[in-house]
Amino acid sequence: MKNDEGQTEPKAAEGAGSAGSAGAEKPETITRLDGQSDAMLLRSLSLLFIEQQNDIIEELVKMATSLFPISSMIVFIFDEKFGQFISTSVIGYPQERVAEMKRKITYTPEFIRGDAPYSRPLSRFSRLYPAELFSDVDDKDLLETLHPEKVTEKREDEGAWHPLDRVSFFFIDRFGKEIGYLYITSTSDNRMLSADTVAGLDIIASMASVAIELASVRHTEQRQLETQERRAAQISQILAVATSILSITDPSNLIEKVLTSIYDMFGLKSNTLTLYDEAEGCYKWVGFSGYTDAQVARARKLKTPREVIERDTRPEYRIGYLAHFKPAEKAIPDDFSQYFIFNDEAEASKLLDIPRKSPDSWHALDDLAFLVLDRTGKTIGVIYVDQPMDGKIPSRESIEMIEIFVSLVAIAIENAHLYSEANISKEGVHVLNRLMFHDLMNYSMAIRGYLDLAAGDPDEASSREYINRALRQVEQTAALVEKVRKLSAIRGADRKNMLRIDLARTISTQSAKTSSIFPSKTVIFSFNFEVKEAFVMANDLLPDLFHNIFMNAIKFDMHDSVLIEVGLKESMEVTGESQTKSWRVSIADHGPGILDERKRSIFLGAHKPKLHEPARGMGLGLSIVKSLVDLYGGKVWAEDREQGHPERGIVFLVQLPQA
Repeated sequence: MKNDEGQTEPKAAEGAGSAGSAGAEKPETITRLDGQSDAMLLRSLSLLFIEQQNDIIEELVKMATSLFPISSMIVFIFDEKFGQFISTSVIGYPQERVAEMKRKITYTPEFIRGDAPYSRPLSRFSRLYPAELFSDVDDKDLLETLHPEKVTEKREDEGAWHPLDRVSFFFIDRFGKEIGYLYITSTSDNRMLSADTVAGLDIIASMASVAIELASVRHTEQRQLETQERRAAQISQILAVATSILSITDPSNLIEKVLTSIYDMFGLKSNTLTLYDEAEGCYKWVGFSGYTDAQVARARKLKTPREVIERDTRPEYRIGYLAHFKPAEKAIPDDFSQYFIFNDEAEASKLLDIPRKSPDSWHALDDLAFLVLDRTGKTIGVIYVDQPMDGKIPSRESIEMIEIFVSLVAIAIENAHLYSEANISKEGVHVLNRLMFHDLMNYSMAIRGYLDLAAGDPDEASSREYINRALRQVEQTAALVEKVRKLSAIRGADRKNMLRIDLARTISTQSAKTSSIFPSKTVIFSFNFEVKEAFVMANDLLPDLFHNIFMNAIKFDMHDSVLIEVGLKESMEVTGESQTKSWRVSIADHGPGILDERKRSIFLGAHKPKLHEPARGMGLGLSIVKSLVDLYGGKVWAEDREQGHPERGIVFLVQLPQA
């Protein structure tokens, strides 16, 4: 511990300057060297060609002890991770003290700056800390002293070295930041450092500064290269695994494969998946890896409220696109009932008192969660990872890799559920099979035929036309797949998570969106709404209901100007003694119309008209309409726009219960 009593201090050897108080004048830097200066300069230059930091320090120590009268010293290097100067090399001390010194002697930059007033600059890179400023001697001082038994002795003369004297030669990077220092604690001749010695060590310190910084740059570049190679290997592995999981149609098998893959690829011993149950309005734990049977049994009984998961994934915990890290220090005791890994809440509470071993160490109460999002960005589940095998919080690079994998997992989970939903209904399976295998085969054959014609026709204009036809077939294929996917999703949905939505506003908004798809046609909507607002219980697919009706009306009306008349009014339906208020929407077009015998079957899906029927599509679009109306508890049917004249257009009527 330094004092500030302004004691008179001994003079250094000639040329090194006096070890006076902080207010003393700064001495001129001494550059005079003896006859060995050239050899020493060349030797110090050799530090620049050493690649590893440890080797630089080893050579630095050899150079300093062989060229100058130094018997003991410590080399400190700044550690960015811990924000401290760490003793990396201890020279001249009894072996039994070295380990303890390396463990206990560290300094913060603030401590070094705080000591500056109690020292005197000897040169550009060095400062002298004379013994007279040690009014109190602490444990670190005694550890640093080569002969602790002599610390109470008086200085023999002004040029003598005292056991508590210290001289630091700092390593400075190109930004002027201190990155380490050579800390001399005793001299072999028991004299203060001469001017020549200070000048020589100054040169060595400057060369060491550059060498250490170069080594750090090389290490950073090597680490970045290794990281890139590792990321490339991980991405390759992720894609290989993703290829297999994307083909799994059984959700239970998929979940097991996903969690096992996280363990194999990212070194996380325990992982679990929770999915949101729309019917019950809570999260349920459905997949486990690395947990005991008792822990799994506890988890399967839990119905975790949405707000608990939302607390784990608040914006303040977000560390990536999908990743959220809630540290143990933020754990909420009220949530401990959901911690199935513990026998009870009391067991979890005890861990609150256990500190984190180091800033990057994993704590048993840490939560690292990855959101599983569907194609609309809605959270359908969360993957929690736990117990990293290295005991450390996963690095930024690892987090990014896991996020890539979880993104692919989300697609696989949604695909698996859509596949399952498609199999719930026999009709759905029939439509899916016939369209996906029969119609897609027809589209495929047409595409192949057009491309063959394009390849064999030397006329450029004809070839371009064939290619354009093939592209239109590709677009139809994509539209068909999207309709099948949407139909499967609708038929697997339920009415427990509906919202109160304005029907009038939905119709007006969707009419503009659908008409914009046909820039080559003039589409006119005529609205006759008896009310300004008409609320129904529906979900975010309500616009699709009217989109498909509008699409039919515009697509198959061959007039240059397409007129669609839309009405909205209140309707009362009486069933026995009960009355039900509904909203009735009428959508009338001026297209080819629909024959009477077909008006009921058009909603069953994928009917192809016979040769004598009007050329109007009756595919999955109207099947989607019927499925949505059924989901919302309503009705849909078709009538002639003019009774008895089906060729003059049709009117679709949609009736939905009021909300």
